[in-house]
Amino acid sequence: MMAKRIFVDSWAWIALADADDPQYRQALGVLKGLKADGVRLATTNVVICESWENLRRRFGLAAALRFYHYVEDISTKPGTLDIISVNAHDERDALRIARHHDDQDLSMVDCLSLAVMRQLGPHTAFTGDWHFTLLGFSAIPQISRS
Repeated sequence: MMAKRIFVDSWAWIALADADDPQYRQALGVLKGLKADGVRLATTNVVICESWENLRRRFGLAAALRFYHYVEDISTKPGTLDIISVNAHDERDALRIARHHDDQDLSMVDCLSLAVMRQLGPHTAFTGDWHFTLLGFSAIPQISRS
């Protein structure tokens, strides 16, 4: 039986990278629980890029490099993290999502993440961004529209 997969959004990567982030403790607790349950993580190359850039702007290149090496390290451990590269089909689907939800403040990375999740799964995102619930996905930790 294949292990359950959870999609990791930039929100989680950024919160986990900064112990002073208000969501750090909550995100760390979620990550520890997922690891204990043997959950496989998934993310996209564009989420990694978005997280890198956010961390680089906030904390400098050294912090962004630490994040990248952490992700690179865990992605080489079997059954831990799948990094999904978005493709042209995902981009077209992301544009359809953006047009359909034009009343929402969705970034292109959000739309790409939603497109990948819709096509490949998983059906739950590790995020604090309620936009993931727009297409019927669940989110951990539990979030409300704000």
